[in-house]
Amino acid sequence: MIVTTAMPKDVSHFECREGIWITTPALALPLAAALRLQLIEVAGARRAMEGRHEKIEVMYDYISGPEFQAKVRAIIEGFQTMQEELEAEKRVMQSVWKKRGKQIERVTVQAIAMYGDLQGIIGTAMPKIENLELAALDNQSEDDGDPHFRYLQDIPADEEHGHANTPAHATPKRKK
Repeated sequence: MIVTTAMPKDVSHFECREGIWITTPALALPLAAALRLQLIEVAGARRAMEGRHEKIEVMYDYISGPEFQAKVRAIIEGFQTMQEELEAEKRVMQSVWKKRGKQIERVTVQAIAMYGDLQGIIGTAMPKIENLELAALDNQSEDDGDPHFRYLQDIPADEEHGHANTPAHATPKRKK
């Protein structure tokens, strides 16, 4: 940087010619401060670039090496194991739920059958159990497709006893 009071005729305050800054004494300090900041930024960028190339090389060596591949493989195997265990648990739980559903179905069918038998024996003296009556079964949408309950919905109730007259629950007609 050249500081001078005899500035070239075509330069009023400062200018850079062939890589050399020419300025007046009044602008010397501000120009020096600006140049200093610029040099600091360039040096920082150079240091970052030097470290960057080294980091890129280290990263490349790590990613292409066996250690990284082993870690990725272990992560994938861990996820696969978890997925397989989850699927196995689903199968076991579905089996348990299916078995429990069948047990509940058998108990329900037996309870309904026993209720029908007792209605056939006792007749109108049998207290009504709302959930086992034909109207309650008609109103339960989850039983609509169940073949165990469909026969109860399709057969009219016996007028004398107020229960379904199915072969399992048929009662002989009393003579009056």
